[in-house]
Amino acid sequence: MVDQIRTIGKWISVDPNTPEMKLDGLGSDHIKWGLPATGDPNAGRSEYEFTGALAHTKHDGSNKFEVTLGTFTHHNYVILMGQQTEFQATLEVDIEFKDDGTKHKCTVVFSHVETVNSPGYVDDKVKLPEVSGNEIVHIEGVEYKVSIIGFLVGGHGEPLPQFFSAEGRHNEADIIARFERTNPLVGG
Repeated sequence: MVDQIRTIGKWISVDPNTPEMKLDGLGSDHIKWGLPATGDPNAGRSEYEFTGALAHTKHDGSNKFEVTLGTFTHHNYVILMGQQTEFQATLEVDIEFKDDGTKHKCTVVFSHVETVNSPGYVDDKVKLPEVSGNEIVHIEGVEYKVSIIGFLVGGHGEPLPQFFSAEGRHNEADIIARFERTNPLVGG
């Protein structure tokens, strides 16, 4: 059974990517958008960042296991970005299974709602629109279905398909994936 993985990721697309968004960073582990709001003492551009992981799998000998793909951070600032307040950002994650050297690419799509902060600050919403990607990977000769099951905020509890990102803060959550055998073991 797989005991350890290593991941790295890069942001490969944003849709729609309008000129007013002032998007930077595609092809890297972080993207930035928007213009800093004038008069905000903590002015900055909003940003998504992905930090890959060297993680151990959580499995109990059954037909599935879960693993942390990495840490997602939303650096949330009050920004100006035109009329486009919703977009999707796609992250490509390279996964290396350390036990047998198998490598796999998967994509994770994030849906972002940039809130209007007038009057007062309103948290942005980050969501995984399709929580189940249903990609297939072969590890040590066994076929697994890969599903992105959600955000794990604070390192405990159940993964959630969305989280609210407070304005003016660096909000982070782990991205959790589940690997499930397509040909289950009897009694597993």
